[in-house]
Formats: sequence, C-alpha cells, structure tokens
Amino acid sequence: MQKLIVGRGRFILQNDFALDDEIKRDKLGDKIKILPAKFDKEGAERYMVVSKKAAPQIKEKLRAALDKLNRSGELGKLFRPYAPM
Repeated sequence: MQKLIVGRGRFILQNDFALDDEIKRDKLGDKIKILPAKFDKEGAERYMVVSKKAAPQIKEKLRAALDKLNRSGELGKLFRPYAPM
C-alpha cells in the first residue's frame, strides 16, 4: 500500500478482512480509498484499493478488466491457491 501512496502503484486487489486489517494497522485510512467491488458469484466480498492520485476513469477500467477475468474463469484460478482451507 505504501507504493500506492508514493505513486508507484495504481491498485491493490485483496480480500476484505486482510485489507481492512492492514489499513487500520498502518493507519492509512486518510491516504487511500476503498472501492467495493464484488468479483465472486458465491457472495464473498473482495475490495479494490485505488490511489487517490489515480485518474477517475481508472475505477471503471479496472472493474471492466476484473469482470472480464471473472467471466472467463481466470479470476477464480488466480484466487484458488489463496483460498482459506
């Protein structure tokens, strides 16, 4: 998340509980914004974090790309190794 703050990153895709924990732990709530985005048909929530410095249209471009990955099944394949047991 520090890379977002210094402008070296554009977004982070992470599960909701870990993301919330990191933001609170590192006191970053005033430096980044969380964009809710549902990527999973089973109802598990995931969040996308975007730098406040990112262009406004980046949110929709990221959402479209992730929706495309979700529809193709690739997003599920990316998350599968990290799923809680």
